[in-house]
Amino acid sequence: MKHLFVRYRRSWLRGDLPAGVTVAAPPEIGLWAVIGPLAAYAALPAARRRPGEIVWHPDDHRPF
Repeated sequence: MKHLFVRYRRSWLRGDLPAGVTVAAPPEIGLWAVIGPLAAYAALPAARRRPGEIVWHPDDHRPF
């Protein structure tokens, strides 16, 4: 087993640890983690839009 780690660089550990934790986490964690960003995306308007304005198409600039 030692021969597997002979070429492993210690600098790789910084990226490999978070990747290993992410892969080992159950899928339900990802579903719960997405709720906050989706709520923020829905609540915060885009920078160039006025409050109450809904854009149905990227080229459509008429207010709702």
